Amino acid sequence: MKRIKLLFILTLFVSLLGCNSEDNPRPIVKVDHALFVYLGNLPNYVMEANIDGMIKGLTTSKVNGKVVIFYDEYGENTKFIELRINSRGKYDEFVLKDYGENLNTSDLNVFKLAISDLVKFAPSDGYSLIMSSHGSGWVTSEMMSKERPRSAALELSYTYNPLTRAIVDAGGYGSGMDVHDVADALPDGMFDFVMFDACNMGCIEVVYAFKDKVDFVLASLSEVLIAGFPYATIIENLFDKSSVERALVQTCEEFFNFYKDDEVGCNIALYDCSKLEAVATSFSAVVDRAFDNNIVPVASGLQWFDGPIYPHIMYDMLEFAGVWVRGSDDLLSSLAMSLEEMIVYGNTTDSSVSGANFFRSPVSAFCGVSIYIPQRFEYTNRYYMTTDWYRRVYGAHDISTMF
Repeated sequence: MKRIKLLFILTLFVSLLGCNSEDNPRPIVKVDHALFVYLGNLPNYVMEANIDGMIKGLTTSKVNGKVVIFYDEYGENTKFIELRINSRGKYDEFVLKDYGENLNTSDLNVFKLAISDLVKFAPSDGYSLIMSSHGSGWVTSEMMSKERPRSAALELSYTYNPLTRAIVDAGGYGSGMDVHDVADALPDGMFDFVMFDACNMGCIEVVYAFKDKVDFVLASLSEVLIAGFPYATIIENLFDKSSVERALVQTCEEFFNFYKDDEVGCNIALYDCSKLEAVATSFSAVVDRAFDNNIVPVASGLQWFDGPIYPHIMYDMLEFAGVWVRGSDDLLSSLAMSLEEMIVYGNTTDSSVSGANFFRSPVSAFCGVSIYIPQRFEYTNRYYMTTDWYRRVYGAHDISTMF
């Protein structure tokens, strides 16, 4: 009997030890800041490399907060994980929730679930957001789907480049989330910034969609190589709350310096959302002048940044305005000044070579943000007229009447 009792006590002791081990959930504790990474629909080795980079950055820096990741791994269950120190004093991945299936991170309901679980499993006084997956700026995935119905004859196509990444799309360019729906799904005031580890998100239409949701948007106007951001060197910046703007400028510089010598080229920009209304007001005056004088917009010869999309639709905003209302110095000066205020940081390499064609090179113009130039694209124009940016700057004007 004593032997059985001793065995029972030993078993209970081991069980209690197990309940307190690093392999089991810790009590949920509220932190000062949480960096939320929505990561999915990229090759597993890429996502794992990004997480490894974050771990290296956490290991070599002093971070006041936590990194939590909604992780969609091919062939595996989707997980909500936290990067934290294990019993050996090393940063490691700990599962906060296993969803029991491989969820589609390009589904808006899945994105909403991730935001809901973020609040539940990682309560924090403040949050920042990184979005990293597939997509194409303000353009919907359906607009570039090769399976589109004939009745909706679309004018755009996408030349797949396996070396790059983008956001909000499943990767097959036929299913995905609209950026306006993504922005709407974010609770007001929850995130201080959104960083797009993504292609072609540095367009005024995307930034404007997020203007009431975050303070800053960090994005590239062109494609981003599959390796993504250099997380090992930027992770500390993303937790620096002494000056979020300065920290994000440093993040931009780290990204640019990391890729500037690559033969495919790069560009990056940081946008202050509090300055967007001034840009919208200035550009609205440009639109009024163009319509009042029946000036048809022309894209030919202008600087484009959307390498994989054809025909091109993402052009340098200031250069386009200058061509559209040539000679309107007062309007262009106002627009240039408002853009300078809104674009906290912007930098580009001069060329994109080796056949990658991330952007037109040598670069003829770079104000730091791209914009759609209305063209003879019925379906594209029709969708564009539903965007927040169009409603704000075009007002009662109808671009379908311009051609």
